[in-house]
Amino acid sequence: MLNELLHKNPFENDDTVEKILSRLVEELQVMLSEDAIVTTMIFDEAKQSLSPGPGYESFPDIYVEKVKNLPLGVGGCGIAAKEKRIVVCEDIHKDKAWVPFLDLANNAGVRAVWSIPIYYREKIYGTFAIYHPYPYTPTEMDIRLSILMSKHAVTAFTFLRKQELESMYQLISEHAKDIIAMSSPEGVVQYVNPAVTDILGYSQSEIIGNDFTQFISPEDIDTIRGYHGENNYPEPSLSKEFRVVAKDGRQIWLETVAKPVLDEYGQLNKIISTSRDISERRESEEALVNSEKLTAVGQLAAGVAHEIRNPLTSLKGFLQLIQIQGGANPEYYAIMASELERIELISNEMLVLAKPQAKFMNNVDMVEVLKNVVFLLDSQALILNIEVKLEVHESLMLACVESEMKQVFINLLKNAFEAMPRGGVVTIRLRETAKSVFVEFEDQGVGISPEKLQELGKPFFTTKEKGTGLGLLVTNKIIKNHHGKLEYESELNKGTTARITLDKRNQGAGDVTHAAVIAE
Repeated sequence: MLNELLHKNPFENDDTVEKILSRLVEELQVMLSEDAIVTTMIFDEAKQSLSPGPGYESFPDIYVEKVKNLPLGVGGCGIAAKEKRIVVCEDIHKDKAWVPFLDLANNAGVRAVWSIPIYYREKIYGTFAIYHPYPYTPTEMDIRLSILMSKHAVTAFTFLRKQELESMYQLISEHAKDIIAMSSPEGVVQYVNPAVTDILGYSQSEIIGNDFTQFISPEDIDTIRGYHGENNYPEPSLSKEFRVVAKDGRQIWLETVAKPVLDEYGQLNKIISTSRDISERRESEEALVNSEKLTAVGQLAAGVAHEIRNPLTSLKGFLQLIQIQGGANPEYYAIMASELERIELISNEMLVLAKPQAKFMNNVDMVEVLKNVVFLLDSQALILNIEVKLEVHESLMLACVESEMKQVFINLLKNAFEAMPRGGVVTIRLRETAKSVFVEFEDQGVGISPEKLQELGKPFFTTKEKGTGLGLLVTNKIIKNHHGKLEYESELNKGTTARITLDKRNQGAGDVTHAAVIAE
């Protein structure tokens, strides 16, 4: 009998908790003595109480009402559920736990009962209770049958819960606005929800079964290489931003969070990913970067005009000399050429900042970039009685978007100037280790309090009277897109150091342009 029950499938397609318990009650009722009454109670997790389930149909209504919402620890079933153990009462008249229910039990014609908890891994689902009309000591077979039924009930509950969760997840997936996908370790899409049609225009069947990289914009293929193809998946999740070519040819920016599913051996089994369309956000960020870039150019205009005026004065003077002398001294030509080169350099630097640039990362000499930035702001530094010291190597190559890195350096150098209304020294240091490149801007300004230091870089937070708080926001965004970070050290009335750390491991080798375009 036990062997037959052990191998019996307790589930049917349209099962509910009540149906399964009713079936188990009937089966247990047949196996026990004829005068035994098998009942169940179901645990309500929200109320933390038990209520009558299948099996109580033959009990008086007053008894059923009395044991509704039975607290844990009260009565035989309450104690069994709370302590997760079998509670045997061979005679209700001699058991203190049954004192509150004695009259009800007498009216119902029951005298003995044993209660078996239905639980799994400390989670309680309910109880079985087997009543007898006279004092009764359950046999070993009674207990074994009851325990077996309890295990069947646990299996049924967990089965139903799994079905409910699967249905819920399916419902969420089918109606989610973001793309939810499941892929193999090699990147082959095994499932994708209908949102892929709304966002990219492809049907589910056009995506499933294909390597998702074939839909990625060629410029961003390198960005998503970390998602798959490795036997081990060291990170709990990865977040990436990249472009996908939609069915109509448009390029859609997606922000994708991929989470690994590992097998029992710790090897990558599947990848679950959620992707959101961030095209509008990227356009807003790009507009903000360009706006700040033009603001920086406008603020530099006065200083640049002064820089250009000096060589123009020299050129006009030498032209007048040539006109008066009726000829030119060869030395004049060398000086004039030098002055013209100076004007050309200033003009080019302004164009690099103001003109929209393709966001390709090239190997750039960071020393030259810093020297050009200092050159641009040199006039402003003189007016403010500020000396700029450069502590740099002869050359240091790094892959970056040159115009954006210049914008970062200009922002930080201007911030240092504004922190020193009475003048002083700004020291710019450039150094490198095997893994990183560090650029520091140290001023001798008023400093920043610890409270305000924590707020730097947040939208619209500024320490300036007429600032917008967007300059550092853009600066942080550019540095982040270059796989770096910006940190500050400051002391009131002593100065501030802004330190940029750039990861060399994300840089390319050689002098070629990278295939990947950096994010704005």
